[in-house]
Amino acid sequence: MNDVELRDEVNKRFTLNWLIQGAAQHAGMTFHHLVRDELDALDSDLVRLYDQNALINLLQYWSFDAALLFGWPPRFWRRSTTDPLHPFFGHPVLSHHGGRLASAARRRGLERCNEKGFWPLRYFFPFQTLNVIGRLRSKEAGHDRALFNWPRKP
Repeated sequence: MNDVELRDEVNKRFTLNWLIQGAAQHAGMTFHHLVRDELDALDSDLVRLYDQNALINLLQYWSFDAALLFGWPPRFWRRSTTDPLHPFFGHPVLSHHGGRLASAARRRGLERCNEKGFWPLRYFFPFQTLNVIGRLRSKEAGHDRALFNWPRKP
């Protein structure tokens, strides 16, 4: 296998991983709506809190502390077109459109914040995250059996 064939195989794997991760991200943001009625019967705040948690999972890449640790996402995607060591360098889709796709996902996430009652303040993101997680733990407390058994229903 020559270098071009190897690069094509790697890019094919990147594309498949990207599609799978995108589908998983979407499922993770919406799966709780499949049991909305059951969640509402336990506590009417659960669906909204799960929506907020899904937004946290999406927007965490642009949070202040994540940017400090891992770098700013737009810079990551800009490097994909110029840095031969970048994992997506030369990828026919991701090197040219990955940044725009990530930016669109962020914009959509920020729009959804208003719909879901989540305040997208950048520097307060870790505190909001802890608040949502704490409230979820409190609301879920005592409902372990019901929450665990719903996915097993035929």
